[in-house]
Amino acid sequence: MKKWNLVLLISSGIVILDQLTKFLVVRSFKLYESIIVINGFFNITYLRNKGAAFSFLADSNSSFILPFFIITTLAAIGVILYLIYEEGESHPFYLPSLSMVLGGALGNLIDRIFRGGEVVD
Repeated sequence: MKKWNLVLLISSGIVILDQLTKFLVVRSFKLYESIIVINGFFNITYLRNKGAAFSFLADSNSSFILPFFIITTLAAIGVILYLIYEEGESHPFYLPSLSMVLGGALGNLIDRIFRGGEVVD
């Protein structure tokens, strides 16, 4: 049970930070606006992505895209939970790493559902 408490703590913390930072960016930035945080290394830019990683399929206007991404995300969440269940304590970084990926997947799923199929990037 200790394993699942850690998963819940880390993944929910990631979801909260993810949604909070997205809320602040959407509230404070115009679309495509960018600020330099560390010159030459780290910028914050407000983008909306209808696609997957690197905007893959973002230009597709097909009605299957949103259900496809929701189903794919749910499948990924299922695989992550299975990996945690089966091998959650095999390496000290394995469980925290999977928990962070789980939190990111949940954050993007929330975006897809509540932001019109888009993810704030």
